[in-house]
Amino acid sequence: MSERTDERTVESEDIDLDGLDDGGDVGLDEDELGVDVDSLTGDPVEADAGGADPAGAQGGSSGPGLLSRLRPSLGLPNPAAALPSAREALAAFAVVVVSMFAGSAVPLLGPVGGLLGVFAGAFVLGLVSGKSRYLELAVAGAAAAGLAAFLSTFAFAVATDSGVPIAAFGAGGGLVATVLGHYFGRDLRSGLTRGVE
Repeated sequence: MSERTDERTVESEDIDLDGLDDGGDVGLDEDELGVDVDSLTGDPVEADAGGADPAGAQGGSSGPGLLSRLRPSLGLPNPAAALPSAREALAAFAVVVVSMFAGSAVPLLGPVGGLLGVFAGAFVLGLVSGKSRYLELAVAGAAAAGLAAFLSTFAFAVATDSGVPIAAFGAGGGLVATVLGHYFGRDLRSGLTRGVE
């Protein structure tokens, strides 16, 4: 046992530990270790920023925390980023409701006028906007048309207990009308903005 202790003290005398506090070298070369010691022991923010000041102009933080360095980066997209904002959803709902009332105000079209109005509103939104708004328009169209179908036949729906099928039929029609209208509007916009070859 005493022989092993002697060996350890002799080995520890060979390594220069004086320069460690100043960021000095411990006496081992990268070739001896087989790894890049500076990249493992250096500041990760400095390595990413190319030697720039990690605190930046804010002067507060010195980079990501320990937990973010330990967590693996899988490179997966954030699914919440694809969801529409509340402002976009309200704008889509307003377009659908206004166009539905405008379409149902035409006297000769009757109940089909509301669905044609929803189609026209989604078409115009697809033509004007360069962004895909299928989700918010589908939800808005289904909700508005389903509610309108139920309320327009409220007395009949209550008397015959068929309110849910009527609302479901109206919601399905509104969903199809908005998705098709937005698709054709975006397709026309794509055709108009594409360069001639």
